[in-house]
Amino acid sequence: MSRRDSRLRTPDLRGRVVAPARLDTLITNGGFAAAWRERRIIKQDGERRQVAVITAPDGSQLLLKCIAPSDLGDLIWRIAGRSPLWRTHRSQESLWQAAVCVPESLGVLRWSGDAQRGPWWCQLQSFIADTKTLHAVLADETRYAGDPQPHWDLIEKTVKQLATIHELGRFHGDMKLTNILVSDDKVILVDVDGRRSVRIKRRRQKDLARFLVGLQEVGATRTLLIKACKCYEELTCFANKDFFAGVERLAHNIAHRHVGRYGIDLEPLNLQLD
Repeated sequence: MSRRDSRLRTPDLRGRVVAPARLDTLITNGGFAAAWRERRIIKQDGERRQVAVITAPDGSQLLLKCIAPSDLGDLIWRIAGRSPLWRTHRSQESLWQAAVCVPESLGVLRWSGDAQRGPWWCQLQSFIADTKTLHAVLADETRYAGDPQPHWDLIEKTVKQLATIHELGRFHGDMKLTNILVSDDKVILVDVDGRRSVRIKRRRQKDLARFLVGLQEVGATRTLLIKACKCYEELTCFANKDFFAGVERLAHNIAHRHVGRYGIDLEPLNLQLD
């Protein structure tokens, strides 16, 4: 086992980063405090959750998924030696090692925070610059007119990545098109849950249903949706008529919620594969 592998399997009890040496340096020389003050917040959910980008002293950029727990929550996490972000890190690391296109998870740290709020538990990930979401790529183009090209290759790559996750017995958890990044001709899945589940069949169905509804929202035709489902069917050992019937039901529920939330009225999904 390499030095990095052994460190990643050590509970983080000291507030130090569980990650490669260059990140240890970022913490020990005080560089993290400076980087934190200059962080660029790209998503925030209340006062206790945020996603931000920081710049390390060597100029590299890192993505932080941060949670500021209550005092009791922080105490429990410290006693346990890990936070929920640790589970996300381990799941994401497993997917990375299985060659799934997800950002590399570098580790988890507990930081005392600043004068405004603290402590923070942060998962550090590699930051992928110069990307667009799959939603933006597809929505920028003319609506589909029965021809899935020229972006079928991106959709096919996404389906293959999702099928790989499902074949590993895991699930994504939020397969909307904004959680799929496009960099050149490569697709990267972000905000991945990556856990295993005793209800894995439903989780798989929900992942696929959410993806198909996202394609519908940018104008994909039934021809394209059927093609995506057939691709998924060929790549998995469990997709059958019953499976796709469940996908249809979940897609209907998701689309119904979107009518009230976003005012988007979609045609019922019909996945009767030949």
